[in-house]
Amino acid sequence: MRWGARRRCRGLRHAAAEAALPVRLVEAGASAGLNLRADSFHIAGDAGGYGDPSSPVVLRGAWQGQPPPAARLEVTGRTGGDADPIDATTPEGRLRLTAYVWPDQADRLTRLRGGLALAAALPADLRRESVAATVARTTLADGSWTVLWHSVVRQYLDPGERAALAQRVSALGAAATPSARFAYLHLEPSTDRGFLVTLTTWPGGRERVLGTAAAHGIPVIWAPHRAAPAE
Repeated sequence: MRWGARRRCRGLRHAAAEAALPVRLVEAGASAGLNLRADSFHIAGDAGGYGDPSSPVVLRGAWQGQPPPAARLEVTGRTGGDADPIDATTPEGRLRLTAYVWPDQADRLTRLRGGLALAAALPADLRRESVAATVARTTLADGSWTVLWHSVVRQYLDPGERAALAQRVSALGAAATPSARFAYLHLEPSTDRGFLVTLTTWPGGRERVLGTAAAHGIPVIWAPHRAAPAE
């Protein structure tokens, strides 16, 4: 399980600080789709906290470095795709996900059980499909941010899917307007800086590295941020 939620919530707060619009989440390579409920996790660390402390998913010590911008998040849609998705709302899916956790990883098991509880309470549209198919069906909506995100996915794509992903991101960015915005948020490895949390927002195509992280672990170390220019 990849708990990319800590960087996702931070990225969403940057987008919401840029324009106070509700968010439609789209995840490519979503696995069981647990991170589509990331706005309902509680994330804490030296850089501040986010979310309801009573959440069944608590990521302790997850945020280090600079605090994120203050912004209110409202998620109005959750959809994703995976080549072999796991339905976390079924007994079979819950058993399979639990089997992936090593017996001595008590904290990880607790987080997983919390994520399964949220999956049962918060519906999400999870489909069996390629990354290319997920991004192909992604569209913008007036009065919203559409946020496409993924974690440690790009390296598993063949050249055709990588090209399809890049082309669709470019097309969505070109179609974005001040009332129908698009954000592309991802955690992917770099050649010399570990794993980078990168956010690009449109209109404008403003790209910035928000911080660095381990591939699967806590914490994310956030870089200093600057307020987005008013439009």
